[in-house]
Amino acid sequence: RSKLTTPLPFLRTLQAHAESEMDMVVFFDGGDVMWGGCDLADFLDAYKRIAKRTGASVVFSAEINCFEQNCTRAPEIPEWVDELVKPPWHKPTRKFLNSGFYMGPVRDVVKMLEWASSNYDSV
Repeated sequence: RSKLTTPLPFLRTLQAHAESEMDMVVFFDGGDVMWGGCDLADFLDAYKRIAKRTGASVVFSAEINCFEQNCTRAPEIPEWVDELVKPPWHKPTRKFLNSGFYMGPVRDVVKMLEWASSNYDSV
């Protein structure tokens, strides 16, 4: 539960002081998450492309491996994902959510974490 409960007080403070409903927050978990080296404009552009295409305001990283849940329930990767990835990846694809990185508007991240925290016993 620490990934859910630990950042919430800080994120609620950010939300209370946000200048815009679209103020963004990015969460990196530990030293095994790497920054890709792009500049801020490219980073935000990639987020906007993914958010627009998926309709999701909170975007997570993905990985090849599946841990701790019924992995057979994860859907296949949509074909359009290949258009967003540069350079193109090869099978096996990264289709499993990795909570070590996520980003989105502060208000939506807070809402997501509060919902997950109250709806799951062990997250």
